Amino acid sequence: MSIDSLRSGFVYLNSEPQMRVLMAMTAVVSYLAMPFITFIPYFAKIQLNAGETGLGWLLACSGTGSVLGALTIAVLGNIRRRGIVLTVTGVVFFAAIGAFSESHRLGLSEVLAFIEGFNGILMISCFNVSLQHLSSDAMRGRIMSIYATSFLGLPPLGSLMAGELSRHMATAHVLALMSGVATVMFVAVFVSSRALRELD
Repeated sequence: MSIDSLRSGFVYLNSEPQMRVLMAMTAVVSYLAMPFITFIPYFAKIQLNAGETGLGWLLACSGTGSVLGALTIAVLGNIRRRGIVLTVTGVVFFAAIGAFSESHRLGLSEVLAFIEGFNGILMISCFNVSLQHLSSDAMRGRIMSIYATSFLGLPPLGSLMAGELSRHMATAHVLALMSGVATVMFVAVFVSSRALRELD
């Protein structure tokens, strides 16, 4: 993709209020919430004292939630009121991460991991489908490229920030704080953005 094509993609994105707010929310999820996955081994070993077996169960619960979330989408078909759905599922997703970060009981953490996986898939699917539906045929490839870059490129930077902050405060508190900030940002965007509230 040439620089001119990339620039035209950003210009087009900036001209569409609904796509612009969706991309901003994707960046929030990627930077503040997705780094949580990197730290699951830490919680299994240090905070929960569950070892490799506990790590396997936590990942299995998260994966099961994701699979059931995907099946839910397949059964429901076209999700209506996607602006509301992605905001609510996002807030639940962040809340599950925050509670997981502070949990010291394996059973509770497994339930929270399931909730995180289920709501995370619903939210991400709403982002993906909405962006594809809103973009024109000519610009869809560029818009999805920007989306993929944001979704996949920001988590390592978020993990770097979380790791640096963990030098100054407990890791659990860092991830809980990041998920809390993400929650506030999601709610603030929903309240202030008519474009998001009207997304169907």
